[in-house]
Amino acid sequence: MRRFGLSYEEAGRAKRKGGLPESYETEALEPFKESLIQQISRLLQFFFAGSEYSKVDQVVLAGGCASIEGLGAMLEDQLGVPCAVANPLARMSLSPRVQAQSLAQDAPALMIAVDVIAVPLVRADWVVRVLALANTVGMTASGAVLLVAVRRARGAAALRGVWRALGAGLAGAIAGAAAGFGVTALLPVSGHWLNAAIAVLAGAAALAVFCAVVAVLDGGDLRSAVSRIARRVRPS
Repeated sequence: MRRFGLSYEEAGRAKRKGGLPESYETEALEPFKESLIQQISRLLQFFFAGSEYSKVDQVVLAGGCASIEGLGAMLEDQLGVPCAVANPLARMSLSPRVQAQSLAQDAPALMIAVDVIAVPLVRADWVVRVLALANTVGMTASGAVLLVAVRRARGAAALRGVWRALGAGLAGAIAGAAAGFGVTALLPVSGHWLNAAIAVLAGAAALAVFCAVVAVLDGGDLRSAVSRIARRVRPS
């Protein structure tokens, strides 16, 4: 918003309460929306090229820009894909003192914040376990997508030895998870700060056990990878 002589905070207030220059939509907002849709289209093409899929059923917009009026309809028109705006608060009950309309405008930007705030909704002694499980599921799904993309881009030869590494990683993950669960079981605490401290300790224990198991089961490849990395970073 430097073009209009507004700071970031001033622009945010003007967007909510009014007061933007008359030329704002034509000079700034519409070009920005066009550029954003182009970026989304490129991301979809990249996704199609690296996966077995050739279409998506729906695009869900999240973040502050998702609340831009008309963006979803414009995206549907240009990409031909149904579009929805994320609302992590949709199934939550609101206090009568909350301004529902203002909160609805900010809802798409609260995806990560809602995840963090939702932690207190979990029973205190299950916080670490739930976060660990969510992290495991997310990392596993990301790894599977990455393997598919590598195979499509580089061929099956690029994945030679991956099953041995996968087995070692899975064994390490199970052992590490057991170590993390053991820490939380041996040191039951209450309160979110104490739970956070136990989470750090459990994570350190899980990491140490994971590395030990992988070093035993797949030590040759691990040492080779470390050696290659060391040669790359070592100054010539």
